Amino acid sequence: MTHPDPFARPETDDAFGTPDGAGSPAAPAVSVPGGTVPSAPPGSRPRRWPVVVLGLAVAALAGLLASVVIAWGAQNAQLRDRVEELTVEGDALRSRVSELETVEAQLAALKERYSSSVNLNASAEELVAELEDIADAYATCVGHQQDHFAVLHESQRYVPSSVAESERSIIEFCDSVDEAYDEFLAKHG
Repeated sequence: MTHPDPFARPETDDAFGTPDGAGSPAAPAVSVPGGTVPSAPPGSRPRRWPVVVLGLAVAALAGLLASVVIAWGAQNAQLRDRVEELTVEGDALRSRVSELETVEAQLAALKERYSSSVNLNASAEELVAELEDIADAYATCVGHQQDHFAVLHESQRYVPSSVAESERSIIEFCDSVDEAYDEFLAKHG
């Protein structure tokens, strides 16, 4: 015994889905495991509203998907444009950073030169002060020697031991000035 296909669609004879032979005797019942399911009563139209609702839902979903794809495409284009802008800005910033690093290196070199110059200037000032002290000592030495020559011209007016002591003191002082100058030359060239 063959059973009719419960999922088979009845043939229709008009646009509204009226089954052929409307008003004909009832279709046989369909047996399924656990019992039989009666078929539609005679003259009834098949219910197509679930198919229509499903079709409308699919159409709405397709419309929604189409609008999402269009919106995604527009957003994607905007994002690509923004990425391009940010890439250009990033390149400009990298270039500026490179320029600033170059300027920073130049400033470090200038700072080093300035420090060297200041240190050299301080050293030069120290050298000048040292030389001025030695020059002042030589001037004092020459002054003492001139005074001693004046004493020697009138040596009869002074005690000879006092004249000899003065001469020895002047020679020791002038020798210490010569030694200071020799040390300066040895240290600074």
